[in-house]
Amino acid sequence: MPKIGMKEISKIAKELEIPADVFLSEAIETFLRKELRKVQSEIYQLCGKYEVSKSSEIDEKYRKGELKEKNSWEDYFKLDHLEYRRKQILKALEEIGAHH
Repeated sequence: MPKIGMKEISKIAKELEIPADVFLSEAIETFLRKELRKVQSEIYQLCGKYEVSKSSEIDEKYRKGELKEKNSWEDYFKLDHLEYRRKQILKALEEIGAHH
């Protein structure tokens, strides 16, 4: 993907007759929402696979002996990371004033 700097953003915004700050804000929000959808989709798939609603429930299944770590450990860490990423994206959306 080519690098796009402020010069290019200003040029595109001018051609579209949109203030550059509005163009950039909406682009950032769109990107964050797209990333959020991808992350939530992956979370949904992993939670469905283990019949849980969050990573801590997988950990609970380990402790109860209901799930073997051998084939699920990577998914557990992936889900934990995805939950963290979702939290960061939601925080970023909140910081830019977008409602989620």
